[in-house]
Amino acid sequence: MRLFDNYADFYDLFYEDKDYNAEVNFIIDLAKINTNSQIKSVLDIGCGTGGHLIPFAKKGLKLTGFDLSETMINQAREKIKKANINAEVSVNDVRTYRDGKKYDIIVAMFAVMGYLTSNDDFFKSLKTARIHLNENGLFIFDVWFGPAVLHEMPETKIQEFEKDGLRIIRLVRPEVDVVKQIVTVNYKILKLEGKKVLEEVKETHRMRYFFIQEMKFFLENADLKLVKVCPFMDSSKQPKIDDWNITVISKNI
Repeated sequence: MRLFDNYADFYDLFYEDKDYNAEVNFIIDLAKINTNSQIKSVLDIGCGTGGHLIPFAKKGLKLTGFDLSETMINQAREKIKKANINAEVSVNDVRTYRDGKKYDIIVAMFAVMGYLTSNDDFFKSLKTARIHLNENGLFIFDVWFGPAVLHEMPETKIQEFEKDGLRIIRLVRPEVDVVKQIVTVNYKILKLEGKKVLEEVKETHRMRYFFIQEMKFFLENADLKLVKVCPFMDSSKQPKIDDWNITVISKNI
């Protein structure tokens, strides 16, 4: 069973308040500021259930996306069909993905790059982006910011949702490894009808957090240049110690 294959059934419920339109507008604004080229095509790395694809499509862009989870890609295909948009999606691995095409923008949203916890896997993923970038293209992604993670330290959380008259309880128990720069996030999801447990799902997600000089080093060794780092959804500032999510903008050297 691949990561997210069980969790995917609850993904859109947990993140139903996520403003995909605003995030896509944020990306497009970043691209307009940091490249002089016309934006026509987008590659969405780790596209998940396709939340960003539809807002991108409404801007008339040519879309390609992939994800490691077959369950999520199936859901993305349903959304694409329902929205009647043109987008190619597939089950693929960012470390090895090759489609022979070039893109104006490559994105990896919602901390996708943080799932590449080893130096080798992260570097291979940067090379994938580099290979698929147009000459003036941009690779834009967000990650967890190390100083903020260590300053705030992730806490155990219990959240409750409702779907089709059923209660969904999500328990999140994080463990921080300050040496490996990894937060192991243990998820336990319960689907209940009254007090009866209908389904129980457990998944463990290992997330790496990053520091800016470390990121610059990785990018340069993948023949990419660090253009800008800012708090997620706010390009007017530099990251501070309480900015958990940061956006990284890079381009070809």
